[in-house]
Amino acid sequence: MEPSGLRERRTWEVVLPAVLLALIGVGAWRVTNQLIPSLGVIVVGSALFVGPRIVAGLAAGAILIALAFVATSGVAEMGVRLVNVVLASAFAVTAAVVLDRRFRRIESMGHTEAAILSAIPDAVLLLDGHGRLVRGNAGLSRLVPAATPGQPLHPLLGHVLADGSPCPGDCPLDGRSGRGPGEVAVDGERITVGGRLVPVAYTQGRAVDEGIVVVLRDVSARVTAEEDRRVLLEEAARGTERLAVLRTLGAPGTGELVTVPGLAADVWSTPGDGAEASGGDLLDISALPDGRALLLMVDASGDGLASLRDAWKVSYMCRAHLAAGAPLGEMIARAGQAMVGADDRPGPGPAATVAGVILDVETGHLQVAMGGHPPPLLVRANGGTEWLEAPGQALGEPGAGSQAVVSSTMGSGDTLVLYTDGAVDGAADVIEGLGLLRSTTVALRTLPLTGLARRALESVQPGGSGPAGQATLALVRLVPAA
Repeated sequence: MEPSGLRERRTWEVVLPAVLLALIGVGAWRVTNQLIPSLGVIVVGSALFVGPRIVAGLAAGAILIALAFVATSGVAEMGVRLVNVVLASAFAVTAAVVLDRRFRRIESMGHTEAAILSAIPDAVLLLDGHGRLVRGNAGLSRLVPAATPGQPLHPLLGHVLADGSPCPGDCPLDGRSGRGPGEVAVDGERITVGGRLVPVAYTQGRAVDEGIVVVLRDVSARVTAEEDRRVLLEEAARGTERLAVLRTLGAPGTGELVTVPGLAADVWSTPGDGAEASGGDLLDISALPDGRALLLMVDASGDGLASLRDAWKVSYMCRAHLAAGAPLGEMIARAGQAMVGADDRPGPGPAATVAGVILDVETGHLQVAMGGHPPPLLVRANGGTEWLEAPGQALGEPGAGSQAVVSSTMGSGDTLVLYTDGAVDGAADVIEGLGLLRSTTVALRTLPLTGLARRALESVQPGGSGPAGQATLALVRLVPAA
């Protein structure tokens, strides 16, 4: 619906030229017919104010008045004056049509501009040289609901600088900045929206009428994304650093094993509770002075680097006692006794299970001692199996150490399987888990060793259905000397 003021103005635009035509017609009849060409002038002038239809109506009226004078007057020049009125009327109608098309195009462009501005989610606004709001789109209403045309905008923003202090003014948001167009560096600046501070960015550019066009943007999502990215990078950096420490410490699955001539091994470890190598599982392979190989599988209780540290303490202590001449059957017990009160923690020392194996790489003869650890499995090349059970208590328990030493012999193509309890306690019971481990390693016994430990462990724990704790599995074979 059009405003009443606009209807009233258009009424006078029609009435005024019609009254002038009537007055000129009366004047020409009463005073002199030389006023007849002025009828065309009135029609031409009306083309500047009213539409083509009204101009055509006024032109028809002017021509009818002129025709009336031609019909009633005997003046010779009346025909020429009539032609002048007709030509002027035709020109006026043509000009009115052209002007109407241009006005409609301008009006259409205005509607398009308004539609574009309303579709922009950012606040687009025009400020005059005094910081007063001239015009704004719907985005401004969302960010600054109290904004009113003709009023200063900056006091309504609650504008806060990056250091947390209120903005004193003289910035693009109050129309007084002399900077050129482009995005303004506003890192950390905020405005108050609904009682909370919202991070913003804005661009500016000078308008033709010396005003300033500002695009004000809520960058909360961008700031949040940047913070999330920073947190992820920090987590990745910490994870990389932690993985480097684990590799340095020799956690299973994080680095290459120490090789002993005549011996090949492959190991794989799954993480506990979703953390990379978070438990205290450790496989330590070293050469003894007499050329035999010492294999130690340690499973220290707890999580994280502390448990891996405990596993290395157990391994070092076992090696030390074996190097000092302790028999394999007494190695675990002596290591446990030596570690009681030897570290900075009160109590009986680290709690861990241990499986120790001494293997003669030339003859294949092996000896096994255990302290609370699940028994190693010897898988023969022909598919036969042998559990190497040597009963004993875990470290941290009364009477820790192996109660016996079991012996056997490895032949060409045989595979020694060492593992922690996490590899077999994911089944309904331990017996079932041990049976699955045996059937899996027997089925894979003829495959190359590289990568085989991972395949075997994933087969024992299908679909990642294993326990929350860490699980480690190692495969050892004798290889011909180079």
